Amino acid sequence: MVKETHKWPVYYPAIIILVFVGFVYLWLTSGSLWFGYFATAGMITLGLIFLYLGFHNLKMKKMIENIPTSKIRSLAMGLVEVHGRVVPIKSLKAPFSGRQCAYYYYSVEDVTDDKEKYPYGSLMIYGHESEPFLLKDETGSVTVLPEKAIIEMPIGISTHFILDLDYGKTMPENIKSFLKFHDITLSSHRRLRFREFRIDGGDMIYVIGTAGNNPFVKMSSKGIENVAITKGAHDKIFFISKSREWKIIKTCRAGSIVGIVAGVVFILSAVAMAFYPDLFFILTK
Repeated sequence: MVKETHKWPVYYPAIIILVFVGFVYLWLTSGSLWFGYFATAGMITLGLIFLYLGFHNLKMKKMIENIPTSKIRSLAMGLVEVHGRVVPIKSLKAPFSGRQCAYYYYSVEDVTDDKEKYPYGSLMIYGHESEPFLLKDETGSVTVLPEKAIIEMPIGISTHFILDLDYGKTMPENIKSFLKFHDITLSSHRRLRFREFRIDGGDMIYVIGTAGNNPFVKMSSKGIENVAITKGAHDKIFFISKSREWKIIKTCRAGSIVGIVAGVVFILSAVAMAFYPDLFFILTK
């Protein structure tokens, strides 16, 4: 079983963004070289991050395109790509919906100031839990150990459950217990949003990972029972999605284009800022 919970102070992202914008503003208004250095370093850092994400998506796209889809009965050891239906071995209880599932991800956001204007709030806490499950197609089933998998979730993470709570609104008992356990208060000045994403029994999913020995069973004459899909020691990719393969490839293609273009723009802007600072002063006047 894998269970992780993380608390994310709502002001961290705001501080990072404000510091960067502040350095750019101070450099443009004061002309101080030190502020310019910090602004340039920030733009280069952002550019490198975007480039990394862009090339990572490009590598992912090419890998998915080059690995043929296998039937479970004919799986070979090593990197594999399979489609199938989820059959839980040991079910989990999702924290907000209370539904039985093989995997869940949850988040709690502070949307006090957002009201209905924006679909997202400030992330306060998030976590996930998973259990090994079977993946079944028409030829057989294989164990999947999702512990180290990258699990693709839809934007908004609201496929299965989303609930906004204002102070004074009737609160389900399981949410009340969750807030108490994590020491989160719902005061008269706070509005919270609860999101949940699950992989349920019966869901069709796409898996790309490494087929190896199943650590939970003794070797038997039925070869597929000895196999489990997990993250390999050498094949680093381990990806699970509820999307179709063509849609994953489309998403990776878009991510690679956006990441590479944005990375190049940020780095070129940083170079221009360093070597042609007068241009920025002219543009901001």
